[in-house]
Amino acid sequence: MKNYDFIPHAANTRSCSQVINLIEAEGAAGYGFYWALLEYLRAQDHYTGDIRVIKSIARQMKIRIDKATRVLNDYELFVVENTLFSSQFLNKRMVSFDRQRAHREAY
Repeated sequence: MKNYDFIPHAANTRSCSQVINLIEAEGAAGYGFYWALLEYLRAQDHYTGDIRVIKSIARQMKIRIDKATRVLNDYELFVVENTLFSSQFLNKRMVSFDRQRAHREAY
């Protein structure tokens, strides 16, 4: 059973230049949508998601699709390839967590 409750991240995430640019342009709604996408990716195999869910997540978060699309594409926070997207930030943060989980599961 997977644990979807945890995304390790630094308390200074907002000091990353890409996130600063996101917040300046899109405000708190853009930052919140960014984290909603990370939460979605966290629950996916290999932390990779289908971009077709963006509309659904945008509706849930009550933001316009044009803002959602900008968050996904314009701030170098996500890697988009065809219909898939991922986050290098999330992938890096999950390496240690995944190692620890694999070690626990081995015993």
